[in-house]
Amino acid sequence: MLVELLGRDAELTDLLPMARGGPLVTVVGPAGVGKSRFATEVATRLAGEFADGVRVVSVDAMSGADQLAAAFVHVAGLDPGEASSVQVCASLAERELLLLLDGCEHLIAECGAWLQALLPAAPKLRVLATSRQALDLWQERKYPLEPMDLPDVGAQGSSLSEAPSVQVFAYYAAMADPAFRLDDRSAADVAELCRRLSGLPLALQLAASRAGSFTVSQLLDRLDGWGALRRATAAPAHHQSLNDALAWSFRLCTAEERLLWSRLSVFVGPFTLAMVAEVCGDERLLPSDLLRDALDGLVRRSVLQDHGNGSYRLLAVLREYGATHLARSEEATASRLARRSWALRMAGAAQAGWRSGQQVEWVRRMTDHWDELESVVEESLLDPEGGEGVLTLLTDLWFLWVAGGRMREGRHFLEAALAVEREPTPARARALWVCAWLALLQDDLTAAHTLLPEMDQAMEGPADDADRAYACYVHGALATLAYDTDVATEHLRDALELMPEEAPFGPGADMIRLTSAAARSRTKPEVARRAALAIQKSCRRRSDGWNATWGDYVLAIVDLMSGEVDSAEKHARAALKVRQEYGDPYGMAVVAHVLSGIMAARPGQEQLAAELEGAASALRKEHGMSLRATRYYWKEHQQTVDRLFATLGDARYEQSYQAGAGQCIDRLLGDPLVE
Repeated sequence: MLVELLGRDAELTDLLPMARGGPLVTVVGPAGVGKSRFATEVATRLAGEFADGVRVVSVDAMSGADQLAAAFVHVAGLDPGEASSVQVCASLAERELLLLLDGCEHLIAECGAWLQALLPAAPKLRVLATSRQALDLWQERKYPLEPMDLPDVGAQGSSLSEAPSVQVFAYYAAMADPAFRLDDRSAADVAELCRRLSGLPLALQLAASRAGSFTVSQLLDRLDGWGALRRATAAPAHHQSLNDALAWSFRLCTAEERLLWSRLSVFVGPFTLAMVAEVCGDERLLPSDLLRDALDGLVRRSVLQDHGNGSYRLLAVLREYGATHLARSEEATASRLARRSWALRMAGAAQAGWRSGQQVEWVRRMTDHWDELESVVEESLLDPEGGEGVLTLLTDLWFLWVAGGRMREGRHFLEAALAVEREPTPARARALWVCAWLALLQDDLTAAHTLLPEMDQAMEGPADDADRAYACYVHGALATLAYDTDVATEHLRDALELMPEEAPFGPGADMIRLTSAAARSRTKPEVARRAALAIQKSCRRRSDGWNATWGDYVLAIVDLMSGEVDSAEKHARAALKVRQEYGDPYGMAVVAHVLSGIMAARPGQEQLAAELEGAASALRKEHGMSLRATRYYWKEHQQTVDRLFATLGDARYEQSYQAGAGQCIDRLLGDPLVE
């Protein structure tokens, strides 16, 4: 939750119309002046005015052009492994979107190049950037954000207390010490402190966080003792002021707090106390009460943000400052390896937890930690010693790719890791079939088939029976999509013979059985129905909700093909309910397409059917997924679309389709949650 923005009313009045008018406004100013917070406030206030909303790109968290390019590709909703700048421009050409580029100063040329291409191609796009220097583009309007206004020398009473810098200090001081009051005794010292800190909001906040331990006069003495605002000959005064404020805050910390601050800089996203203990704890910061005291101390000093839900975060500038101290120590490599070990352990625990009735919880936990996991993967790919470990990490997260809406990212990273780690290990064998599976789910059948020879060869080496079974499953799934039922049945039978009943990894034997049932949904519907019901019962007994809901999906298809529309809707809505709980966009999309077929089979529901088509297609495109990966329903889907065009007409179908594309599936259906 954002803290109230204080003392910026006049600036907001200036910038809001500028940001509306665009095409590019850059908020420029020194470090610590509050550019990010100010721009976020502007974006929040304008969000409702843009049909496609607001997207935020945290450029300050990026280390180079590749990450920036990947962020633009993500904003455009394209495949990170293949999209070009031309495709990004084409995708954003008609979007009515406010794009916030936060912290561009270290990638000025790269940001400028992207915007030079994007702005002419996307006339409805508005860009709000923050940077310590302007981007120097001809379309750019610069908005200098100055430090907070200071009280006049000798000001007293309301003229002093109404100064924005004083308001900011008093606000955070009262948070640190509820007994703090801005009165005649403290006013002069507060005014002097604001001047000494150059009116920089971050520096003011850091100083105010010590109000519970020191009087304002004592805070001033400490500034004097360390020369915290001394001008540097090689750096602008405002830049030096922030560095000195950070150094001063670091100096105020205890030895344990300083050590923890440095070690916490390895985290790029939110972290919990358990993560801190695992990655940062050792004999110098344990037992746990010592570690907790250090953590609480950093929160009190406003070094750490406490989100109030058990998670914490270091602001980027504070993380960077801690990282400089970590780099000077002998602990940098050990800290990075400790974070990597945490990621491997977490992914392994999640993969095991998937089979223990905690599927939804683990999807959510891994989603919450995605920034951290992604950073570990990227770091490991650059480490010659990290290859096999990153393959294990990526395969253990198979459920996040398939059921957690990150199919694109999973495949992209698996392909990169397979290109780096060529040794014939069990981890590589497993990664090959997972990568091929993701490719076929995205309907990239060429890529999936390309992986098959290497996958088959790997299965002849150091692979276990479960992985060999999944390799057979991939062959069977590909044959199913080609409508080659006999070949599919043979491969799926081989997979079931190899698969242990309690698979140590992956979605297990029930997924294979369900695929086999789905393959027979057209030719042998009663056989498919009985098989799906039996598998579903088995899944629910073992709290395997993900496979159980695929059973509902198969039953919905069988019932729809058999003309049992009411029963089909019941199963489809049940499947949709569970997919929503998982946050599974692929599952939601394919079920919504079946629901479209169900509505199309009912006279008077054709418009809703077309809207569902639009919503499902938009969801698939956003996440890089294809309905053709479930080709046992593809023909029926095409027949549904043809029937809707014939019933509604081209114009009305297109209007309904586009209307649905802008809505959530459950909103179209009313209440899809069924018991």
